[in-house]
Amino acid sequence: MSPVVHQALRILQQRALAKVLHEVGRVRNSTKTLLLSHTDKIHARIVRCEMDIARLRLAMTREQLVELKIARALYLLLRAPNSASQVSKQC
Repeated sequence: MSPVVHQALRILQQRALAKVLHEVGRVRNSTKTLLLSHTDKIHARIVRCEMDIARLRLAMTREQLVELKIARALYLLLRAPNSASQVSKQC
């Protein structure tokens, strides 16, 4: 995997995690206002990741974009069974 594709994949994963954390904070903030600044920081991280990935995508070749899509799909595919089993253990 080329370095730019690896970096883009990491940013996409960071953005996905930040979105999950933001949603958790949003749900918690519906009953508590204590975590509002934390939620704002996470939202800023999401925006920064989106700007970074947009910048990287502009610099990537068509082949690198395809490589990124495949790498992301494989990551999600391999990660999905683990996530599903962890959720079922918690329920």
